[in-house]
Amino acid sequence: MLWCMAVAAIAGPDVIVGDLPNTSNYGSSGGQRAYSVGTTSCNIGDFELLWISGTVNHPVIGQNMYRLKNGRFQMVGQSWLKHAFAAVNNGICGTCDGNLGDRLGLGCSDPYGSSLNGSQSRLGPKYQVNAYTGAFIPAHPTPSGNATLAGRIIVEESDIDPAQNAGATYWIEGHYITPDDAAAGNGYNNASYRRITFGSSPFNITLQDSTVREQPAIMAWQAVDPAVVISSVDFPSDGRCYVAYKATSLGGGNWHWEMAIHNLNSHLGVGKVTVNFDNGATPSNVGFSDVLYHSGEIQDNVDWTSTASAGQVYWQVVPNADPNAANALRWSTTYSYWFDAAAGPANLDSINLKPFRTGPPAAPTITFPTGGEMLPANQTTNVTWNAGEPNVTYQVQYSANANDSSMTNEGFESASLPGGFTTGGNANWITTTQSSHSGARSAVNGNIGDNQLSWMELEVTGPSNISFWYRTSTESGFDFLNFYVDAVQDLHVAGSSGWVQYNGSVSAGTHTLRWEYDKDFSVSSGEDNVYIDDLEFTASNVIWTDIIAETAVDATSTPWTPTVVGNDYQVRVRALRDSHVSDWSTSGTFEVVEGATPCPGDLDDSGGIDLADLAGLLAAFGLCDTDGGFNALADLDNSGCIDLADLAGLLALFGTPCP
Repeated sequence: MLWCMAVAAIAGPDVIVGDLPNTSNYGSSGGQRAYSVGTTSCNIGDFELLWISGTVNHPVIGQNMYRLKNGRFQMVGQSWLKHAFAAVNNGICGTCDGNLGDRLGLGCSDPYGSSLNGSQSRLGPKYQVNAYTGAFIPAHPTPSGNATLAGRIIVEESDIDPAQNAGATYWIEGHYITPDDAAAGNGYNNASYRRITFGSSPFNITLQDSTVREQPAIMAWQAVDPAVVISSVDFPSDGRCYVAYKATSLGGGNWHWEMAIHNLNSHLGVGKVTVNFDNGATPSNVGFSDVLYHSGEIQDNVDWTSTASAGQVYWQVVPNADPNAANALRWSTTYSYWFDAAAGPANLDSINLKPFRTGPPAAPTITFPTGGEMLPANQTTNVTWNAGEPNVTYQVQYSANANDSSMTNEGFESASLPGGFTTGGNANWITTTQSSHSGARSAVNGNIGDNQLSWMELEVTGPSNISFWYRTSTESGFDFLNFYVDAVQDLHVAGSSGWVQYNGSVSAGTHTLRWEYDKDFSVSSGEDNVYIDDLEFTASNVIWTDIIAETAVDATSTPWTPTVVGNDYQVRVRALRDSHVSDWSTSGTFEVVEGATPCPGDLDDSGGIDLADLAGLLAAFGLCDTDGGFNALADLDNSGCIDLADLAGLLALFGTPCP
């Protein structure tokens, strides 16, 4: 059966499409016509939504068009993505608490008219966006091709001509994706739809009814036909799809099935759809329709293939040498499927969606070295692990300075901000002697007025622990010190306080820290300032070196010769599959000792050859140095395999002490 997962409302920024207020008709070329849709967004969350042009922290906006004709729901057009550039902060969704600029405030709305959303210079391709995480590439190509059509909603005129589509119903849809909304878990309500009608040539659009908020357009099918069944399908650690279907009796036990599957925000996408019946009926008259990717988008537009057999029908994407170009069902897109069968809803066993991409593989578990043991230098040993999954490769690394770290303290004691800091907004941050946690100075926001913002940023490299002291003297509940790590808000403080310490951390890689003072539309209290002091980073200085960059599929060990004597060694391993990697699995710290060859046969380093050593050899008997579980100490003759010669050698030494 279809499975679904409820998603609880989560605090944070939450962008929706509050209205679809207008459309633009740009004309036609070669039987195709170009449109764009105006979108008014709203932030219904309890944190501001980032809206910073030219960075990874602004919304991208999709525009789509749908048709219901003769019982078949189809996507008939889609645009490239509008990259947003500034938030106006109006109030169509409630009381607005925000300013013009790079944030969409609480309860605020931002209007992008259809002409702006059709501006080709600000349109980017869909393939650069991970809708589930909100991540995208801000530097995007612009659409290519016909100057009238490029990048806009392109639809075949034959699909919208009223004379050729009697009784058809149409809808437009807007869809916002942005990183901080996704990080807060609020990416499931970002699409809204509205009914439209078309006039005769030049096929201008007339808006009908009102915008249906927080629902993708596939819900319109059920709204006009309650016999339609819609279920949600959530891929683990990924996004959501909707499966909609209607079965219509043809008489004599035969049924006609219409299905539409909408990928709301799944990055994995859908590569195969299977319908199973419990009565063995073989479907016939199988069909499929997709929507045109255009203007330089990399998808190849190849129709899916279908196969029908007893009790089953399935459709699957045609592979492409470039997986990113295959015509999988990607986010904010709907594909349609239909067939006839001597099977009705009572015979439906399941509808299965197979992801197109594979998700992150499971992390392996290090089994040797596990920490605490001593390894001799200049002697080959096998790093072994329990593979998290088959059919993946593994990257293995070692470190000879596993516990090395350093601390940096920035007290802002200079007359200007230290190097590396950037600042902006309506006024720059500076250093001041007005207040400090220690020393003579601290950092303070620039002097700003109502509805203004002052920010300071620093780029740091992790992994690192972060701490700093802050003090606020502002209007309580209204004028805020905000602190963000990579656009995720971690502090939101107003009012008057003494010095308070913040503690946090960042993972490996480059991260942006941002402090800002954000004032509302009226009233100032206290010093009307926020202060930062004694910023500390405790960063790892560990240097990791590949033992092997990528092992063979199904490998569970790899040979390695430690060379540097020391007690801060670690090894780690992670799994790789396609473009996904698992977390690193790390052993404990162990010591590499100056390496005379250990006492031959003393596998457990007990000082003599005994039953425990014999048991260890027998446990590894028959293994070679390419196998998981191989024990180099049991390979007494260094042949690369543990065999009868090694057993004979150990038995000859049995009961003797080590020198």
